[in-house]
Amino acid sequence: MNAKKLLGVAVPVMLLFGCGVSEKTNTSKQEKTEESKVKESKSNSKKEKVSKEDYPNKVYKLGVEFDKLFAEHNNITREVFDGKKKKSDIVDSVKELNKVLDKFESIDPPAEYVNQQKDFEKAISYFRESFSLINEVFTRKEKREKGDKTDKELIEKSEKLVKEGDIYWLKAFKDLEGDIKIGDGTVSMKDLKELDKKAGINTDNVMKNVKDGTELIGNWGFQGTDGFNMSLILKGDKTFETYGKGEYPNKKNYIEGTWEYDKEAFTIYLHLNKRLVDGVEDTIQKKKIAYKVQDYDGENLRLFNETSFNTIKYVKQSYVGLGLNGLVLH
Repeated sequence: MNAKKLLGVAVPVMLLFGCGVSEKTNTSKQEKTEESKVKESKSNSKKEKVSKEDYPNKVYKLGVEFDKLFAEHNNITREVFDGKKKKSDIVDSVKELNKVLDKFESIDPPAEYVNQQKDFEKAISYFRESFSLINEVFTRKEKREKGDKTDKELIEKSEKLVKEGDIYWLKAFKDLEGDIKIGDGTVSMKDLKELDKKAGINTDNVMKNVKDGTELIGNWGFQGTDGFNMSLILKGDKTFETYGKGEYPNKKNYIEGTWEYDKEAFTIYLHLNKRLVDGVEDTIQKKKIAYKVQDYDGENLRLFNETSFNTIKYVKQSYVGLGLNGLVLH
């Protein structure tokens, strides 16, 4: 994960929809056991004194490690539902995540960063409780007691806890962004973000305005002297359409398929199902195209394709703005 993304390290919402929503479980006993283990681990852990100079980059590196493991955890979850992984793999991934949280909690911060450390620890308390619920979902027995919570209820509570923890997690990193040094130490993360903004990249906007991708639904294109030129339509049913510049609604040069948004990576994935070139159906060479969302404010959408280095500045229909070029899918 690159440096400029870490300030956007909100722990992603769990991708655990649809797992046994009709099943019931009694979690209180095991939850208490997990909580006692966590408390015992914290009380027995030896604190590591960290200097003022080292603290910002130490927690930064731990944040990178945690973010990487969480991305792996979400990938494992997807593979479990696809039948490629076992439930025990999810349990193991939760253990690895908790190990990184242990490292955060083992830090004895310098006086200058006591408040940031407190915010990290508040966030961690929410994350641990969330992970405990995930662990319950994938380790419980088949037989349920009447009146116990369903899987869906546990997952929803887990997601809520993660979101609550995100508030403190992001606040701590936001406070540290000017002190986290990148590369040879002459440039701070804050400096990089300012350079990004000058280039038209605003990940803070994306984090603030795009929660689950539904915000991106709409008709996107370019405003010219001849009016609005439709280019990309993102629909609520997760399908999309793209049109040649100035050709809408003619499907002479046209692509259709499905789309998804990855909150962790700030990326829209377009899955191509059909492509027309000069009115003739053409072979699809690349069926999945990734576009990084570099800025979004509700009216303007900036996308970047890392393979072609193509940048697109869209405006939403009914809004006036400028576009660089049409959507190019290679």
